[in-house]
Amino acid sequence: QNGYDLLFDLYGGKDKKAEGGMVALHAWLTPRRLIAEAGIWNENLSVDDDGEFFCRVVLKAEQVKFVPEAIGYYRRHEHQNSLSSQKSYKAFRSALDAIKLKYQHIGIDNGMNALLANQVMHLLNDLYPAEGKLCKEMQQFIDQLGGNTWEPYQEGVQKWLRILFGWRFVKLLSYYKNKRKKNHINTTS
Repeated sequence: QNGYDLLFDLYGGKDKKAEGGMVALHAWLTPRRLIAEAGIWNENLSVDDDGEFFCRVVLKAEQVKFVPEAIGYYRRHEHQNSLSSQKSYKAFRSALDAIKLKYQHIGIDNGMNALLANQVMHLLNDLYPAEGKLCKEMQQFIDQLGGNTWEPYQEGVQKWLRILFGWRFVKLLSYYKNKRKKNHINTTS
């Protein structure tokens, strides 16, 4: 498989939810020559730094081989917070910056642009309504990429509310409902 096809699949090209996936860091066996060509690890990123790095690596590779018999273990504790699950401004900033760098590495490509826009839409949906300036930047980047094909709230009442009023309205309802619920729990404790 060539690097572009791998990235297309990895970024959600065949995924109906358009979430994409990831490859564990320890699953890659990469020749030193290829790493030298792709460039060093971007230490300015804290989230999706591996995704940005391996985007460069697979785009420089002549081919990528997948070995289905290989097994790797990924230990995860029940209450462990991974870097990719952080919900801080710094985490969202890094995730957006990583996607912007992937866009630069790949170049303008309508099929890939939509997948990257979907990744940003997932971030925006997670972040909204907090950090208005960063949300605005995310929306502008989605627009620059040509728009997203994935929308949040795909089922039930929330889907119909999204269709009628937009996803931001549904997110605000959920946000204030959860905030009220937390306040109620705090006052009764």
